[in-house]
Amino acid sequence: EEGKRHRDGFFALFPEILRYHDRRIKEVKKKLKVESPTGRVRHLVNVLSTVGYIRAGAERQAINSPPQGLGADLALMGIVEMTPQIPKEEGLIVGDIHDAVLFELRQDVWKKWAKKILTTMEHPVLLDTFQLEPPIRLIAEGKVSQYWGEGEEFTLETLDTIKFP
Repeated sequence: EEGKRHRDGFFALFPEILRYHDRRIKEVKKKLKVESPTGRVRHLVNVLSTVGYIRAGAERQAINSPPQGLGADLALMGIVEMTPQIPKEEGLIVGDIHDAVLFELRQDVWKKWAKKILTTMEHPVLLDTFQLEPPIRLIAEGKVSQYWGEGEEFTLETLDTIKFP
């Protein structure tokens, strides 16, 4: 009951999100697939299932896949653009997961590269290739630490306030 109240309250504040959900579900039932703005396709034939939880899972995937796929595509665009720019002696990309990229940067140059990385992630050149104009401003966030999984968060606007190390 409490969860239902929170859900109803959320959608009362953001009714366009619920309309987006409805559009996605109608689309996937018609096409049996969804597509991200960059053309990433996810086939979801389970939306036709007569088993409720299987059908509901496919409907959730239809709602989530396009924005999540776009986030992953934007991260990959940033990787493609940044990889040749960072000299190996100053840093490197050591991994990515979903829409996040992990860099190891030398301490004396991290801030210079952090600024370039965030700028690139917010405005990847490959968006032009796909003729994409994001409907909202993209804001990249970073985190700096000597250890993975920890750190102080920052954006382009707050980068200059970070004192690390």
